[in-house]
Amino acid sequence: MYSIIFKKTIKDVKMKKYLPLFIVVILASCIELLSQYDARQLPEYLDINWTNRDRAESRARKVFYKNFPPEAMSKYTGSDRIMADGFEIKNLSGGNNNQSETWITYNPTNPDNIVAGANDYYYLNAQTGYRMSAYATFDGFKTWSHSSTPDNNGQPIEIPPGFNMLVFDPGLTFDSRGWCYYSYGVAQIDNQDRNYDNGLFVCRSKDGGKTWEEQVPIALSIQGSLNQVFHDRYSITADANISSPFKDNIYITWKRFGQSAGICFSKSSDAGESWSQPYLIPGGNTYESQSAIPVVGTNGEIYVVWRNPNNNNDDVLFQKSIDGGTTWLGGPKKVQSVVPIGMVNSISHRDVLVNKGNMRVSSLPYMAVDHSNGPRRGYIYIVQTGKDENGLTRLYFAKSTNGGADWASKIRIDDNQYGNDMWFPNVCVDPKTGIVAVVYYSSQNDPDNNGFDVYLAVSNDGANFRNMRITPQMIYLNSPDDIIGDNGNYYWGDYTSITAYNGKIYPCWWMPSGYNTSFYTNDVYVALLSTNPKAPTALATISDYQSPNSVTLNWIDPSVNQLSDPLGDFVIIVYRNDVEIARVNKGIQTYVDGSVVDGQQYTYSIKTHTSEDLESALIYQSVVAGGGLKPFPPSKISTKPTSNGVLLSWENPMYHTDSTYCHDVIKVDIYVDDAMNQTFSGSIQAGQNSSIALNISPNQFHLIKLKAIAKRGQIETESDFSDKFIAYAGDVLSELTDNFDTTPDPIAKYTTEGWGTTTVKSISAPNSLTDSPEGKYQNNAFNYVYFPPVIISQEKTTLSFEHIAIIHKNGDYGIVYVSSDFGVTWKGVLSVNSDRSAGFTDDIATSSWYSERIGLADYIGDTVMIAFELYSNNFNNRDGWYIDDLRIDDSPALVDELQYLYSGLTLEASPNPVSNTTKFSMFLPFGDEARISLYDIIGNEVLQIYKGRLNSGSCDFDINISTLNDGVYYCRANVGKTSRTIPIVVNK
Repeated sequence: MYSIIFKKTIKDVKMKKYLPLFIVVILASCIELLSQYDARQLPEYLDINWTNRDRAESRARKVFYKNFPPEAMSKYTGSDRIMADGFEIKNLSGGNNNQSETWITYNPTNPDNIVAGANDYYYLNAQTGYRMSAYATFDGFKTWSHSSTPDNNGQPIEIPPGFNMLVFDPGLTFDSRGWCYYSYGVAQIDNQDRNYDNGLFVCRSKDGGKTWEEQVPIALSIQGSLNQVFHDRYSITADANISSPFKDNIYITWKRFGQSAGICFSKSSDAGESWSQPYLIPGGNTYESQSAIPVVGTNGEIYVVWRNPNNNNDDVLFQKSIDGGTTWLGGPKKVQSVVPIGMVNSISHRDVLVNKGNMRVSSLPYMAVDHSNGPRRGYIYIVQTGKDENGLTRLYFAKSTNGGADWASKIRIDDNQYGNDMWFPNVCVDPKTGIVAVVYYSSQNDPDNNGFDVYLAVSNDGANFRNMRITPQMIYLNSPDDIIGDNGNYYWGDYTSITAYNGKIYPCWWMPSGYNTSFYTNDVYVALLSTNPKAPTALATISDYQSPNSVTLNWIDPSVNQLSDPLGDFVIIVYRNDVEIARVNKGIQTYVDGSVVDGQQYTYSIKTHTSEDLESALIYQSVVAGGGLKPFPPSKISTKPTSNGVLLSWENPMYHTDSTYCHDVIKVDIYVDDAMNQTFSGSIQAGQNSSIALNISPNQFHLIKLKAIAKRGQIETESDFSDKFIAYAGDVLSELTDNFDTTPDPIAKYTTEGWGTTTVKSISAPNSLTDSPEGKYQNNAFNYVYFPPVIISQEKTTLSFEHIAIIHKNGDYGIVYVSSDFGVTWKGVLSVNSDRSAGFTDDIATSSWYSERIGLADYIGDTVMIAFELYSNNFNNRDGWYIDDLRIDDSPALVDELQYLYSGLTLEASPNPVSNTTKFSMFLPFGDEARISLYDIIGNEVLQIYKGRLNSGSCDFDINISTLNDGVYYCRANVGKTSRTIPIVVNK
């Protein structure tokens, strides 16, 4: 409701060389501050690179959650189908919460049955059951369904009071019967995010991923303490070869931290009903080893590969068993050694990508085997990212033609001309064609190494690769919400996945679902690429009120197939409402349909058809002949209270929903409190304002929403409802005083949910106002209470109230807003939690009241509205916010008001030190006027970065400072009545 009715704008020179000694002194004074800029620090227990752990509670590599800022966030739900350069991408999430880390595999008994899995943040709470998400298709990619594993609470790991639970690290495999197995981890965490009981589990599906049977534990640590074994980073595979002596054995590997640390192995010979006692693979019994990957060879061999840090390099170690895991080689074989990707944080000693929000990364190896009947049957392939001798990031490939006895290693297979960041590769081999395919993230399209894409490397012969961009547009992680974690923990995920069958390749990854790149908009995606032709691109349908009886189609022909091989002869087949109406020869790229009816909607689709009878996917476009029928709803709603109601104003729609000019709106329906009130049919011009006086019940709040009605011929089409607007009707107040003790309440209020009076504690007995009268506030709460408009007089200019804020310190807030335009825009004036007063404890009985005084002198003579919000994130909750004796009086405003108001203002630069370009990132708790400039060491302004108003939330500025000489500079951001300053080191 908050996003509908609460329309906030809150979210609303060359330099001389100076004395060297002076610069040295300044740099020395900045060392501690600047150390944070090489990479954000991660604590050890979230670090898969850190190899010197000595505490049991520091062993988990967790799935993170992130505390939201005060601004309410809503997920942008993008399209579930994207045409990208002639092939199709599917969003599998179905609008569910956000996901990270993916795995995908196909059913050998029905290759059209493909199952993917991911960490899903929707299930990280008791209400939804601590589950893993699965996505299945039975038609080879066209349609997908969602399922989840069973609830993990109490199976057998329980959640003690004050604890939470994480489920993470998806893995999937099929056996020869077509049964699917889903591996994942479960861990308790306390309110300090430390890990306690944990374990590794597997669920089985006998119906292709539609449903999942009860989880079976493979390894458990359930002593109820911090200092116990932790199981991490699990990978699973099955022997689905019907001629193998170990047919349908299931193998799983993982890393064990703590006692007997190393690479663990277990297997099941009874379809996952029971599992062998875990043991350490020879050569993997070290604390440094991590992220083991098992695969099965063509004769039932088990191959396992893992990463082993060795001084400043990462070695890839390989092990092998030819008897179903009973015995192994005497020791592992080193395949190759690379310099790890990223930059080492000077404090946490882990690798991060500084241009990607300092996300954690590792140079992990992934492996696949050729099971085809082609000339390379049995070949083993490994992929890994690392740095070359010049410090450039490379995608490396290794292969063995003799079962792992010998290796050709460190073969570069990327086409990244800049050597920019590449990470999270994974590999598969098509068991029918022998095609080798590698999925990975790459920044090769951005010279500044900021934006990135998903890429695919493909080889028909296991030697020569071509690289293809999968994502249609670059992704940027350049705000505080893009990479998550707290206390220095920064996470985006740890691995991708890919599978292939019979010339069809299915890479699976996660990325933001729309223009908002917050971590909480990440969804699971899968693409289908094959030897079929690419589809036409840029299909456009044109028809407007000036040509209502024709539709023109334009498109761009493809030139290659989905794997980048050149196309021969082809035609474009055109369909209208699924009926073929034309075949257009290669190179024409346009078609005019002159037999349409004004006002009728048509759906056109086109596809590529080759002379070999191969076809692309269809691409679609719908159009209404003569232009759209449905208008957008009215917008920019505002009201001014009158003694008999309100004066209502709005802006009429300029366009239909298909972006054609809206020339046909004839009336606007007005709804008050969800009931039809009246119809406005006066002067209505597209994009212009209209207004009307509404006589509605005075001295109370109302919800107002509008609809526009357009008419074409005899067809009337309604718009959707506008956003709801909270309007106060009646005379404004001359003063505001409320102790919440009078019944009936003489002061009208509007609440979205939750707020009410309580007798638990008060200043003036018997009542106070609280956001959650029945107990603790809920997770993901956005609870508002609004007070009537009041005139700020010369004599009384302070908003005063007494309060107790038992609000969790880690991401929950109580916020006070002021509006001077009757609720159209709102400005935050105070944000509080339990840190606001030492008298705020976790117990209302022992908490003491705190007197708040907020100056409103800027509003003298204006009419203002006051609102309070209780905002909470997805984790942790507390008793809530208690408010009493609210009034506007002549008390002096608190001296620390501004300091506390802007305590959440942050300013960062990355990279720093910088050679040419850097990004200044800010987070503003509230919108305000800002000026951001760069100064030299003696205070001269050398660059003005920004001047104007900034809305609340995150903002970034990409700055080119290549014209500046080496030295120390200072970036100063003045926001409102406060500022932040950070040093910048230019070093070319």
